Amino acid sequence: DYVTCRFPNGAIAFARHLRRLEEGWPGGFARDAKADAAYLASHPMPTDRLDLKDFKVNGHSVTYQGTGSVAFRLDRQGNLMAFAGANCRQISVDGQTTVFGDKVLPLVAFAPLSPARRVPGGAIYTATLNGSGSVRIPAQHLPAKVKIFAQGATLGSKGGEVACHREGQVLIVDVTRAVAGRPLWIVPGQ
Repeated sequence: DYVTCRFPNGAIAFARHLRRLEEGWPGGFARDAKADAAYLASHPMPTDRLDLKDFKVNGHSVTYQGTGSVAFRLDRQGNLMAFAGANCRQISVDGQTTVFGDKVLPLVAFAPLSPARRVPGGAIYTATLNGSGSVRIPAQHLPAKVKIFAQGATLGSKGGEVACHREGQVLIVDVTRAVAGRPLWIVPGQ
């Protein structure tokens, strides 16, 4: 029921497989809303819900509930260092559970920036968080002190600071309507 992929950097992603969906869409590049609606009425799309319990993938066991697709990357010690998932609250990989929020969040995504994308004094991690309230991000790979800035008016620019604090190995980000869904830049703090 699922298609999985392992990437060269070690990330693992999976989503619902559409192998049972008959592909008989009308041809051409332009879409016809009426023809598409008629086709979907007789060929309904399968759910995009992911409801996995001890799902075995690339040598790992994953428990996860969400929608669409999910991707994660672990460090050599098995700690979660990158993640992207929708309509989720947590993920368990190899028995280690990471809880992102007290409620289901529309989007949780975070990852380290590759060295090629880093600039002196700039961000070392990026995140996009949608929803509201406190969102928890694993902080094993972050310095003891960090600051978070929302993206500014232009792509990659620095906007306003986002409230956050650290509790042990977790960075807690206060997601408000003003920053929900915007790229966030995690920068070493003073």
